[in-house]
Amino acid sequence: MSLLTRIHNLRARYRTNQGNLTRGRGQLQDLGVKRSTAYKTWDAYKKGDFETARGSFQDSFKALQESKKAFDTETGTMTTMVQSFVDDYANKLGHAGGRSRGGTRVVSADDLPEVVNLEDYLGEGGQEKFNTIAKNYYKSRIAEFSKDERAASEYFNWVNIVEHGGAGSMMSTIYERAKPYIAQFERTVTKPYEQLVSDAEAIGTYAGEEGAYGKAYSNLESSSSAYTTAQGAYESASGKLKSYYDSVFGPQGYDRQIQNVRSSMQTWSGSLGTLQGQIGEAEYMYGVSNEQRKRGTRESARRRTALTSRSGYA
Repeated sequence: MSLLTRIHNLRARYRTNQGNLTRGRGQLQDLGVKRSTAYKTWDAYKKGDFETARGSFQDSFKALQESKKAFDTETGTMTTMVQSFVDDYANKLGHAGGRSRGGTRVVSADDLPEVVNLEDYLGEGGQEKFNTIAKNYYKSRIAEFSKDERAASEYFNWVNIVEHGGAGSMMSTIYERAKPYIAQFERTVTKPYEQLVSDAEAIGTYAGEEGAYGKAYSNLESSSSAYTTAQGAYESASGKLKSYYDSVFGPQGYDRQIQNVRSSMQTWSGSLGTLQGQIGEAEYMYGVSNEQRKRGTRESARRRTALTSRSGYA
């Protein structure tokens, strides 16, 4: 490669690097403006919509915890009420005491006192369980009353007469004879069963929409729904905040792009100094070579002149 070609190539590379530096400065300016805008967007979103979403999420979580705590308290009270109901009207019927077979006391799983699972009584089929307890309890009170054979005979005779239209003039006499047994039936059967109904209604009221347990359950559902909504909004806001953050600070963000351009500019700037030195050196070598060529031409001319002057034909 001739020196002139080398000088031409070096100058072309120098101009290319100069152009790269000029474009790099323009890129830096453009990226700086974009970075400033992106940073402001990220900062404003972080302090505004994201902070609002995070605050709502935190508030909904606190509300949910409070609702859970209140519901757990009411669940404890409700369980105690139902357990007391079962103890009073099912476990105390005698079924939990076991049975005798051949003189040997035998206890089966069906005989053991029931430990209440609240969902069984408040969920699907719960009313049937209450109804079964009520029916069995009423039968047990009838059985208890019927242990007094005369009382049972007089009372049910009175009931039978009334159901069949009475006994005319004899009704007063029959009633007076049955009166103490009617009172006994009232004490043994009617009043205890009315108490069962009252206790069942109290449980129903407590578990109803206007009851403490019902309200706590409703509040828990409402809080859970609000929490789920707030959680979704917070997760969406977090994703959006991350995208804004990444646009500035992420692997492909403006900071990294600016860093890459600056790194390239440092390379181009360093190359300019190197190329400038190489161009100077090449131009110097070209000048020396050109001077030597000129000097050689002058020497050749002088030699030709000297030879001519010495010639016999001069």
